[in-house]
Amino acid sequence: SAAQLRLVPTGGGTTVEAVSEFDGSAFFLDVPAGEYELQLAPEQARRLRMRLIAPVKVSISPDGGYVPDVKAEVAIVPREQLEAEAATAAP
Repeated sequence: SAAQLRLVPTGGGTTVEAVSEFDGSAFFLDVPAGEYELQLAPEQARRLRMRLIAPVKVSISPDGGYVPDVKAEVAIVPREQLEAEAATAAP
């Protein structure tokens, strides 16, 4: 299924959402200038056990325009690892 993605402003503000295409690309439209972090939609990521391998930062310049490709790698987390993490996080 398509990955649900979000650009979350690092300084606060409105999150912009998009859905990946068949080839993994995604297009975010009408994104205000600023600094963002690319994130997977939490509910889908949890359900499909997906995680970004590393944080992905995106800068949108005030003059707008096209932003070059940003690479984001996704890993599928083994169920056993999720269970172990949940057990250590429990109070």
